[in-house]
Amino acid sequence: MPGTLARRASERQRWHFRAGFALILVLLLAPTDGRAVLPASPQLERESRNALMKALGEAGISETGSSAVLSTLLSVLGTEPAARQYRYSEPYPQLPDVTATAVPAEADCARAELTVLPKTEPRRPVTLHGLYCLVDRASYTWRGRSLQVEPR
Repeated sequence: MPGTLARRASERQRWHFRAGFALILVLLLAPTDGRAVLPASPQLERESRNALMKALGEAGISETGSSAVLSTLLSVLGTEPAARQYRYSEPYPQLPDVTATAVPAEADCARAELTVLPKTEPRRPVTLHGLYCLVDRASYTWRGRSLQVEPR
């Protein structure tokens, strides 16, 4: 008899655990109001991103290096125009070191300057100057209004 009672108690505990776990999963995975989740980090409009990638490619920066530049640009722009500095530095030789500064310019705009220092030959720097304006505060989306690249 004692073994049967222990087995029933153990089965009840397992059932309660499974029911609780299933309830937590339903609550976590259920949609709240039907809207898509928006990114919580800054982003560039597609056209601005494409223009930046093209300019970096023409300046001799690889696609991998360009992603480091994009990441640095978005970090220095942030979620609103403000004076910021940012430095991107990873130990991997294919990723350049990138330093960036941003200062508020016109309304909802920031002027950004980035210096890209490749770790592979040729090691000549590339400098970018751009004016970026926040076009959607809800999704932190920036649009490039001007971009100047001084190639190596």
